[in-house]
Amino acid sequence: MTITTAKLFVNGKIFTSKKGDDGLYRSMLVHDGKVLYVGDEKGATKAAQDVSQSFRFCVCADMQSGVEVEHLDLGGKVMLPAFLDGHTHLVITGMGFTKLDVRGMSLAEIQVALPKFRDANPDAKVLLCKGFRANELDVEADRKYLDEIIPDIPLFIDTSSIHGCWVNSAGLKAIGVDENTECPEGGEIVKDKDGRLTGFLHETAFHNIVWPYLGRTLDIEDRIMAIERMCEAYLAAGTVGAVEMALFPEDLTALEECYKRNGGRLPIRLACHWLVSPDGTEEERLNRVRQAEGHKMRLKAMEPWLKVVGIKILGDGIVDT
Repeated sequence: MTITTAKLFVNGKIFTSKKGDDGLYRSMLVHDGKVLYVGDEKGATKAAQDVSQSFRFCVCADMQSGVEVEHLDLGGKVMLPAFLDGHTHLVITGMGFTKLDVRGMSLAEIQVALPKFRDANPDAKVLLCKGFRANELDVEADRKYLDEIIPDIPLFIDTSSIHGCWVNSAGLKAIGVDENTECPEGGEIVKDKDGRLTGFLHETAFHNIVWPYLGRTLDIEDRIMAIERMCEAYLAAGTVGAVEMALFPEDLTALEECYKRNGGRLPIRLACHWLVSPDGTEEERLNRVRQAEGHKMRLKAMEPWLKVVGIKILGDGIVDT
């Protein structure tokens, strides 16, 4: 006997967000991931009886199936449709929970915050920060200001858009960038008027050089922890689905492991875009597109929790870098 559960919500103020409908309803019936009824309690109760009766004697492949109805009293509370995030970077943003947020800080404030951040992470081999905006500084951003505070270990401060970063000299050395490094097409390794590196990397210079280096510092458990943190934050904010806009192979491996550990589901539903970087030959780029198609077909068994729906192509970047 296969038993499923329908949920009957009563005594609420339920808003559907349906176009042209501003009403609030008292009851809702949900079964098998679908809303079957929204309206008054009498109608919801009848709908619950109907769905229970229709499944009670259903026989499929010699197995009987039934539906139990769970009654949930909302106590007069408002129920709203959940949110969907249309553009996320799950692992990168999840890792951001442990980064120093310099959003809105002046140069002086950053130089005060960095030593405190390092003291709080005495074993860190790399320091990671986020939220930087060059136009919020009172000077031109330059690695020399970071070197004055953190001269000996790599320091990476992501821009708020995650399309660039500000790096100290130790960081440039770690990623193998010097004045003679060829810049990837579509990016910029910023230099001053004298040809000296400022420590700023934009677009593909950031994505193709910095991200792979930082990715090598993460193992699968680091990625899974970042995914779990991000999903927890999403659910706390009423967000139940998101669109991943730059899926890496290592991140997909971590997501599939999360799916297995959670009994064949993820905490939220993810629609992903496979990253197709512009480097390499035309055939190599086409192969990345073929990889995306292969993952799309392979992951169908994991829908609706995890699926590949398209590709991400880096074009001309964004305005704030």
